Amino acid sequence: MTPFKFTYKTDAIAGIRNIRYRQQNVPVKKVLDDLLLNNGLQYEQIQTYILVKKPGSTSTQTATVYGIITAAQSGEALIGSTVSLSGNKTYTTLTNAYGFYSLTVPSGDYVLNSSHVGFLESNETVVIGESYRHNVALQVKEADTMQAVIVSSAGKKALFKMW
Repeated sequence: MTPFKFTYKTDAIAGIRNIRYRQQNVPVKKVLDDLLLNNGLQYEQIQTYILVKKPGSTSTQTATVYGIITAAQSGEALIGSTVSLSGNKTYTTLTNAYGFYSLTVPSGDYVLNSSHVGFLESNETVVIGESYRHNVALQVKEADTMQAVIVSSAGKKALFKMW
């Protein structure tokens, strides 16, 4: 029972099985340290989110960009939005049930693309040197309207008999 929301990549926790842990009245930090360090994982707390991840390579500095994708007009979280960081390589994720996303990438310059069905895409240039929050509010796409629709058919009529 904690106010934290957990996020992770499936491949980071693949293969971890049969965890048994019993403690009472211990801080979340102790539980995470006990469970994750023994399984070769690490975590990062970013406000009320806990990001569980594999330790990165020591030769390349990485940082996490995270945030919430919302509808600009209503402020509603957009579930299942696509978020991509494009640079030398492209990293992509989807927002979760809270509209939250996170991407851990090597430090550098990227184009952050956010999109959702029915909304205008957002493209922003970002420089990632350390972990930070980057929220995006997407604008609703103007509906394409048609003046008139005519549906016609020149096919043969089928004869149906009921027995």
